[in-house]
Amino acid sequence: MRCCGQAGFSILSVALFVTPAYSQASASWRDPSSHVVRFVTVEKGVRLEVLDHDLERARAILEEVRAARVKDAEADPYLEEDWRCSKCRSRNVTYVPLSPPMLILTLLLLGLPLMFVKRYKRCADCGHTWPA
Repeated sequence: MRCCGQAGFSILSVALFVTPAYSQASASWRDPSSHVVRFVTVEKGVRLEVLDHDLERARAILEEVRAARVKDAEADPYLEEDWRCSKCRSRNVTYVPLSPPMLILTLLLLGLPLMFVKRYKRCADCGHTWPA
């Protein structure tokens, strides 16, 4: 029984050490074509890697996409979002705080008045206020 355990351990050891060595030897492939890798800026903080012979084509495609996005943004009406200001489109929006008497009443009645009070939202960037 002990002999089988040692033989199994030996086979396992060989498999663990030979397999990685074999797989690393086949990973040394190199691209024979001569080219230079260039980067094109897509957006702030985003760069796209392209080959040097595709550089101008990549720039043209990105410019088409940018132009289409601008055209679509101008053509489409602004979609209302719950937490975006309809005036300046900022997402820096909060609820207008309750008045101190209303806050005390709400706390005393376990939040029940909040079901009946009209709440408002305010944009912190432009000051625009609207019903929530």
